[in-house]
Amino acid sequence: MTNQRAAGGKAHVVTYLTREEAESVKAKMEEDGFAFSEAPSTIFAAKSFKINVAYYESGKLLIQGQEIDMFLDRYLKTMIAAKYREPVIGTDESGKGDYFGPLVTAAVLCDWKSAEKLLEMSVQDSKNLSDNSVMVIAAKVRTTCPHAVVTINPPRYNELWQKTRNVNRILAWAHARAIENLLSKSHAGVIVTDQFGNEALVRNALLEKGKKVKLLQQTHGERELPVAAASIVARALFLIGLKKLSRQLGVELPKGASAEVEEVAREIVKKHTKAALSQVAKVHFKTTARVIKGKDETQTAQAQSAGDEL
Repeated sequence: MTNQRAAGGKAHVVTYLTREEAESVKAKMEEDGFAFSEAPSTIFAAKSFKINVAYYESGKLLIQGQEIDMFLDRYLKTMIAAKYREPVIGTDESGKGDYFGPLVTAAVLCDWKSAEKLLEMSVQDSKNLSDNSVMVIAAKVRTTCPHAVVTINPPRYNELWQKTRNVNRILAWAHARAIENLLSKSHAGVIVTDQFGNEALVRNALLEKGKKVKLLQQTHGERELPVAAASIVARALFLIGLKKLSRQLGVELPKGASAEVEEVAREIVKKHTKAALSQVAKVHFKTTARVIKGKDETQTAQAQSAGDEL
């Protein structure tokens, strides 16, 4: 079993439970003599010999100690197996909020066997993980679960934006394509995706196979194992895509949409052209307008200065 390691060297696993699921786990723990206590932001905290457990208001269950295998086997695996008795597809995307790099959408299929393995891997929302952890866990998810990926690189993304003028429509198309691609080689009874925009967008974008499967769109969808797994796979491939574009341009492209990102965008325009941004960035971001405006203002100031000298 592969567990994550906390800073102090203590093994830990993180997963998410509904209140009902957590109460079921808590009842069994009480029967087994766990000592319960209060802790900040928790619904309950408990400990027994070589194991500490905390269930937070956010729905996160944190398990620490030397007997994690035992805890998972006794308290969680039966519940997880029942939940994913019928295969479930989860989808998520990465790169939506990043100025540079592709938009990547992943669909991951999870059944009761793979769900147990995802639980052991401490699969959770990729935003909670370091880039190194994302890369390591993503490789394991891809060997454990059937999956499909849709990558929209910046030139194609910018074309789609010009046609739709709506990020959610682009996302819906990408999620639907990933779902259809996965359904072409695997069966699932339910699809779970993190909710964005109008619920009808993804449903309407699905084709024949997808329309036959129950679609659930929910806030905090990444708390479900298959959605969390999809978020990790998508993020890993986004990071790979970002590095590839960095190598092609000869510039280290940062993540996100920060002041650092804007500065790099200015350097790209200065070294190359305005058109170069469309090859590596999502140019509808306000970042582009600020960068281009800054360049135009600089050029105007230089021209005026040259005129004064004459």
